[in-house]
Amino acid sequence: MALLHIDDKNFEKEVAQSKTEVIVDFWAEWCVDPQTEIMTSQGFSIPAQDVKTKDALLSHTKEGIRSDEVIRSFTSNKLGHCKQIITSSERKIKVTDEHQFLTPSGWRSAIELKKGDKVAIAPIYAKTSDEIVSEKEILSEKEIKSAAQERMKVAKYIEELQAKELLPLLINNEKTMIIARLLGSLFSDGNLYTQLKNNYQEISFSSGTKEDVESVSKDLERIGFRKIYTTKQRKKITFNERSYIITVYRIKVCSTALWLLCKALGTPVGDKTTNVYKIPEWIMKSPVPVKREFLAAYLGGDGPKIAMALSKRKGKEAYNTLSFNHLEFHKKPGALKSGLEFAQQLNILLKEFKIQVNNIFHEQDKCSDSQIIHLVFRQNFENAFNLYKNVGYRYANTKELESRYTAEFIRQILAQRQEWRSIYNQVISSFRKGNENHTAIADRFQLSSGTVWNWVKKNVKPTIKPHYKKFPTWLKEHTKGLSAGLVWEEIQEIHNIYLESVQKITMKTNHNFIANGFVAHNCGPCRLIAPIFEDLSKEYEGKVKFVKLNVDDQPELASQFGVMSIPTLIIFERGQEKERIVGAMNKQALKAKIEEALKK
Repeated sequence: MALLHIDDKNFEKEVAQSKTEVIVDFWAEWCVDPQTEIMTSQGFSIPAQDVKTKDALLSHTKEGIRSDEVIRSFTSNKLGHCKQIITSSERKIKVTDEHQFLTPSGWRSAIELKKGDKVAIAPIYAKTSDEIVSEKEILSEKEIKSAAQERMKVAKYIEELQAKELLPLLINNEKTMIIARLLGSLFSDGNLYTQLKNNYQEISFSSGTKEDVESVSKDLERIGFRKIYTTKQRKKITFNERSYIITVYRIKVCSTALWLLCKALGTPVGDKTTNVYKIPEWIMKSPVPVKREFLAAYLGGDGPKIAMALSKRKGKEAYNTLSFNHLEFHKKPGALKSGLEFAQQLNILLKEFKIQVNNIFHEQDKCSDSQIIHLVFRQNFENAFNLYKNVGYRYANTKELESRYTAEFIRQILAQRQEWRSIYNQVISSFRKGNENHTAIADRFQLSSGTVWNWVKKNVKPTIKPHYKKFPTWLKEHTKGLSAGLVWEEIQEIHNIYLESVQKITMKTNHNFIANGFVAHNCGPCRLIAPIFEDLSKEYEGKVKFVKLNVDDQPELASQFGVMSIPTLIIFERGQEKERIVGAMNKQALKAKIEEALKK
């Protein structure tokens, strides 16, 4: 028998006039502050209040971070007692008391958490999808006709592109972002191939993992191309005079329409080491989100990953060293000038995202007649962090994951540096007021008197606050028991707050999403207790009536009975409250509380 859902129209009959005891489940989908940034599967963040049904969001699974679909999202003006949670690296989130977070001991509600507890974080830095309002045309029939070769049935391909809403192509077309990253991949590890004799055209991409293949394939499908072929092969490569065997996945699309689209947008055809080409002007003049997608996909192929290694010193403790390789690509002598101009264009794009290049140079490849062009990145934590945070990688799952962990470690070191600078500023300010000497100031800030003396008397600037954690140890501790891509982070502060409204988001499969970096449950407590409540209703059938009441639909009844936390179960006897059970719990615990209440 299905559970009875009640409202203000039948509450009197089903509860107040009931001859048997009634357990009412006051439930809702209380969730997050509407301004919370929610991570989409495309790597962009959007305010929770803008999340819509069928949107694809990132969520946590045992296999790692995956995409899931929203099946319900709306804003509720139901007032509620809430919490603001702040972690050690200044991540912040505002949620209702009962909203649950992933912890080492499982899902726990905000009201149960305390300072020092660990919560799961997905250290993915959202790239805002700034709305592109310009309707500038970046591709027309004219460019397609210019890109066509003899014997091509151009009219047919123009018609196909029009049907797929790719022609004319405007900068604010939602598919332009996808095309930008596909081109970024083609400029690095991809290729446009043509064979005039057989009038054969092919677009191919090289990927390192099955996840990369899936990402490229989904993007191709999103712009309307579904005849995709994938092959797997082992390939020998030589790097720094050492040879390696790697597995490569090749994605092939035999579509002349797509080939023409890519060529007309500026993608080189054939061997890129001998070709003369530049980054297309439309990319260089595009809004920031489009540039980012092109650059992220290019870095996914030819760009360096950021990594942390331990360097050993004789007689001293090993220390963390940033490994941040050059961006490299090859050019034959005849195309060297073009390659250096291309490198300068990359440098211009990188600067827009606060990524600094110290030098651009070329050298002879020892294994061929090619020149290797290098972009040398500035080797410091801030630069490496900006590369991952502001741009990141597309179609490069392994590089993305390894860089994500390194970036999170760097983030925490930078947070320590910021804290240390803050203490320094407070010390200088206190000394200038003249109320305390350097010894008293040192005692108050729990510093050595020598440190304070150097700051206030010798004008020594603060260096990084000592951090003794080594990256391999940190990584092991902060990822223990977690699926790929997540880390543990400590809670620094918890504040009681009051939200005027909350956004309620329901996911289709995984029942969680990424909110301000936190792994937050799919409005969890009510949904966690729902199947338990239903099972118990069957066990007590004929003895106790079990009913459900949605507090969002019935705010007056919720207010009448003082329901402030969700879920709340109230046991009524002859219309009067007999017992109240607040919060989610397992079946055994809930049944014990019900049994105890019924005996009274």
